[in-house]
Amino acid sequence: MNLQFLPCLSRDLGRLLLDTDTSDVIIRVRQDNVDEDGDEECVFRAHSQIIRARCKKLGELMDKERSTKGGIDKVVITLSDMTSKTFRVLLEYIYTGKLAIINFSPSEVISLLITASAYSLFDILSYIQTQLISQTAAWISQNSLDLYLRFHNDTSFEELAMHCKQVMRKSPELAMKDEKFIKMEKESVIELVQWAERKMEAVEIWESVLNWGKAQANIEEADYDKWTLEEKERIAEILEDVLVRVRFSQMSSTDIHSKVMPANLRKRDSADQGKKRDLKNIETRLHDDENELRKSFDDSYKEKAKDNRVEGIIVMPGAAVIRPVNDPSSAVNNTNASPTVTPTRSISSQFQVSPPASPSSTTFPTLSKNKIFPLIQTISTYNIFSTKPQRTLRTPPISPTRKHFTSLPPPVSSTLINDHHTGWISACIDYLNVTQGEEHTMYNRENNPYKYELLLRGSRDGFTSVAFHKLCDNKGPTVMILKIMGTREIIGGYSPLDWTSPSMWKYGTTSDSFLFSFAYGELKNAVLSRTKDKSTAIKCRKSNGPVFGYGPDLCMWSDEYEKKWCCYRCSYEPSIRFADGEFWIDEMEVFAVKQRK
Repeated sequence: MNLQFLPCLSRDLGRLLLDTDTSDVIIRVRQDNVDEDGDEECVFRAHSQIIRARCKKLGELMDKERSTKGGIDKVVITLSDMTSKTFRVLLEYIYTGKLAIINFSPSEVISLLITASAYSLFDILSYIQTQLISQTAAWISQNSLDLYLRFHNDTSFEELAMHCKQVMRKSPELAMKDEKFIKMEKESVIELVQWAERKMEAVEIWESVLNWGKAQANIEEADYDKWTLEEKERIAEILEDVLVRVRFSQMSSTDIHSKVMPANLRKRDSADQGKKRDLKNIETRLHDDENELRKSFDDSYKEKAKDNRVEGIIVMPGAAVIRPVNDPSSAVNNTNASPTVTPTRSISSQFQVSPPASPSSTTFPTLSKNKIFPLIQTISTYNIFSTKPQRTLRTPPISPTRKHFTSLPPPVSSTLINDHHTGWISACIDYLNVTQGEEHTMYNRENNPYKYELLLRGSRDGFTSVAFHKLCDNKGPTVMILKIMGTREIIGGYSPLDWTSPSMWKYGTTSDSFLFSFAYGELKNAVLSRTKDKSTAIKCRKSNGPVFGYGPDLCMWSDEYEKKWCCYRCSYEPSIRFADGEFWIDEMEVFAVKQRK
């Protein structure tokens, strides 16, 4: 039988701490509160063997002092980096294994934490951080930015730093209005700006960000008008990655003219070069959109074209114009028109392509809707000063394509959703205009062009990132389904990209991913959330499971907290839950999405 009597051992070693006759180490520590007639130092007596075994750093100081003084019997050490109150608690822990943080203020607990780390007492760091977080939540909320700046780069204090980050996520306005905000790193500033999107006015975010940029550029002058051109260029370069997150479109014209325009930030590129580059991007974007429109016209609307019910569409200068053959303005019926240009790909025997008009170097008219494209979005003239990411124009079908398949697919193998849900998800993949689960707006089991093959079920395969990457990596498009614990919510996400396992974070760029939710599991309560920032749509790392968005908008927590997830709207809109935050799940399923043949 193997019995442990650790409490007895702790008790007896604690008695040894009181035995000053056998001690061979004297430790002098700064007194906490020194009276006018009081001693500035507090003296502690200890035993070298216990010190050497329990605290490596103190053992090294003791050995160094002994070698310096020529092997004296009693070693005297002076510690100036802690108070007697802190050392008394640590010395008791060294002897007994007990840590009694009694009558400690939050700042004193922080000092204890820092000292324990400095003297390599790593076993108690997690406990101290846990006690600090649970007992002084209000104090941490008031000092979250200061604590985060002090500890976020040290892995020893990761638990406290992560808690401070969560506090700032919930109340970003407190951090951004703090005078120490200017000391934050750019990556953290970008995160705060995104978190503040719904908590602060856009002009307040702009002012905080501008002050931060001014501090990074070492500019003390507060008056914009007195900034030199070189200083403005330097600030603009520093803020380039930050300003794209500021919602200038939601500012009033008064704020724009009084608080944004006076700063007159400009990049080092000349205005002409920047405009030429942006206009080139416009031309490329519109050309791609026109090609997509023409392809959609050819593939989806031939039958309607035969009835000659097509009206002309306005296109970018330099693009060919499609008209019915019997149109009076057609080149066939108009002898004054330019010769007909033969298209490289047949559009329809009832149509011809007229030669392009002369392009203009300064104007780009809008592609407008007409009767034959009732669901195509209007392409507005591109704003070269826009800070919002631009999405590629899509041309969705008017209704589900009625394809005929040779066999009926088996029901979806799921404990969370059924074929009606997969029909809705498939309709979202194809950009159909789904309407609150109405059957005529989505696919059914017979005409669903996709099949869903189960890759992972949490209750069967595990809820860890290891299980996820083992079973779901490099499987092509996937759909993830979650059932939230304690509610009747079903939420999930679709990724058209492969999940991978890089050692560091890696973003996947796509505008086709989306998140969704079914309150009470019912389609009539469905919410569809599409990405508004395709550059941060998907996020992969080996030590994490699936992550959607920069928020993260939907994320599996680390394996330390199995079944724990979080949802913070940022890269997708609208929100798929009533409130952002962390939650636990009952079940998780991942399906490969494949084309039916």
